Formats: sequence, structure tokens, C-alpha cells
Amino acid sequence: MALPDGKQAMSRLLSFLMTVLRLHRVEVDREEGVVRKKRTRMGVVIVWAGNGYARLAKERVRVLTIPRWHHREAMIYEHLYQSPLQTLSNGTLVMKWMGISVKGLLTSQERGPLFRLDLAREVSRSLSELHGMQFDGHAVSHADASMTNVVYDESNGKTAWIDFELVHTPALSTEERHADDLRAMMFTYLSFLPEPERPKAVHAMIQAYSPQPALLQAFSNQIRDPKLRRDAYHRAQVRLSDSDHQKITGLLVKEIGTFAG
Repeated sequence: MALPDGKQAMSRLLSFLMTVLRLHRVEVDREEGVVRKKRTRMGVVIVWAGNGYARLAKERVRVLTIPRWHHREAMIYEHLYQSPLQTLSNGTLVMKWMGISVKGLLTSQERGPLFRLDLAREVSRSLSELHGMQFDGHAVSHADASMTNVVYDESNGKTAWIDFELVHTPALSTEERHADDLRAMMFTYLSFLPEPERPKAVHAMIQAYSPQPALLQAFSNQIRDPKLRRDAYHRAQVRLSDSDHQKITGLLVKEIGTFAG
């Protein structure tokens, strides 16, 4: 078995390759209102290598093969968004354009605190809605519920989760999978906010999601785990200083206690 340092280094390398080399070629056609997405040849190789490593290292997520990814994406879009997908003969997936990147909105800092608070509430509500869906007999989880994978529709103020090519491993319980999504959503959203806005956002997101006791406990266990800060998958999603990470963890722990009480 690889040493912990070796495992961390390999995870960081794979995350770097997935970011830099791009798994997919994505084209946004605003005139037609569609997005075209196709896995690149290099992406196929990276997915194969990454999944092999993930099995050996017992990581909690996998990247789906192209047929399984297309099937999962199509089923979720059809049932959750009433929006059928089209698969072209060359392997391109054509889907409805759902809105503007939430990450882009938060990064631009063009919107004010009230908008960001309402957006936090809506992002959390839509994740709860996604988690209420069943797929292949199991409750759906996203497996990469970061702000890169949720979009905002300015016409109706709603958000939608996109990009479902990752899945959690079957060994995880529903509560563990959903808690992992909550972790990614909370940390990535809060990482873009000015520190004074974070307490209200945490409260709004927990209230909007309204987790059941078993999920709340699983979420609490995850964020209290001292190994979380060193976890390679968490580090790839969440770019925070140790100080900021500790502050956000403290806010989440406090809010969980208030909500549970």
C-alpha cells in the first residue's frame, strides 16, 4: 500500500491533470440555448488512470465511463428539469443551457450582499431537491457539489446542478454521500464570500436544505474529522488558507448545533 504522502501526491497530480488537460470539450451556444459537451481522447485516458488509482486508494468518488455518464446525465435532466438530452453519433452530449455559473457570479463580486445571501439559500434548496430524486433505485448525490457545477437562471432566480459524470462509491451510505455534497457546497460557496457575510449564509443554507438528523450527524462527522483539511479531494475542490478553513469549520459546527437543538 502506498504511503500517505505518496497518496496525497498522486491525488494532487491527478487533480492537476484533470484541471489542466480538460476531460471535456464544452461549447456554449447562447443563440440556440444549448451546451455541447464531449469527452476528449486525453480525458478518456485520464479517467481510466484516475479510476484505477481511486480503486486502489479507496477514494470516495469515481468518474463514469462515457455510456454510463450519458445515461445518468440524461435521466437526471429529464426527471429533475424536464429537459431531454440528445446524444450525437460522435459522442457529443447536447443539453439545454441552464444559466450562468454560480462560481462566476461569486468571483465577479458584481452583486451585493443581499443577492449573495439569497443565492446561497437557493443553491442549498436546489441541492436538497436533487437529493430527493431517485436514480437506479438509489437517492441521487452529485459527488462534486462545488460552485463550478451549479448555474443560476436570471429569468426566474432558480439554480440548477449540472455535470453528473462523477459518482460516489457504493460503499458509502446515502447520508454519507449527501453529507459529502453538503461539505463541497458549503465550503466552496463560503470560500467566495467576504468573512462578515459568512455567518448569515451558513444559517440560510442549513435552513434551506433542512437536513434530517442522520444526515446532519454525518455532515458534522465529516467536517469535524481532523483529516479533512489534508484530504486530497477536498483540497482540490476547496482553495482556502488554513485560517479561513478553520473559521468556516467553526461556523458550520456552531450552526449545526443550533439547528439540531
